[in-house]
Amino acid sequence: MNQSIKPGRPLGVSLAIFTSGVLFVLLPFAQVAMILLLRMRIQTFTLTTPDGEVIPLASGGTLTDIPDTQLVLQVFVAIVFLIILILAWRGRPQSIRYIHIFAVLLLLAVNFVATSGVFSSDEGLQAGVDSAEQLGRSLSQIRLVLQTFVTLYVVWYMNRAPARNFYRGQVDGG
Repeated sequence: MNQSIKPGRPLGVSLAIFTSGVLFVLLPFAQVAMILLLRMRIQTFTLTTPDGEVIPLASGGTLTDIPDTQLVLQVFVAIVFLIILILAWRGRPQSIRYIHIFAVLLLLAVNFVATSGVFSSDEGLQAGVDSAEQLGRSLSQIRLVLQTFVTLYVVWYMNRAPARNFYRGQVDGG
């Protein structure tokens, strides 16, 4: 009897999908949620003048200098990547392995270009003094390093025989 046995999902594939999901879906969603919550919270701060007039505590500036279009784009990209991850988890279609690898490489490249501007910008005192600027740079560096390691892992493991067999649906190499 020649029965075709579909191999189970290797642990390495599950780990690649999970880690790339955390960095490229969960983290962007959390960032957008945090920015929107901060904006809402700051808009609710008011002061009452001695005359009884209620005025906003702050107005005319932005907290994060991130435009709404960038937030919408970040959510859109995270949703598209989530769809790719769901298909990669199912193992169908066969080409999803290549799509997952390409998407991770593309997102790393885009994040590298976006983050490199943060490292090279030295605006001086004209832009103001920000006590959290160094923290933001450090977090961006850490995120970029983590994304690089996860991308290397995804590319490496998705090209190994167990992952290829899972996406082909065959136990042997044929």
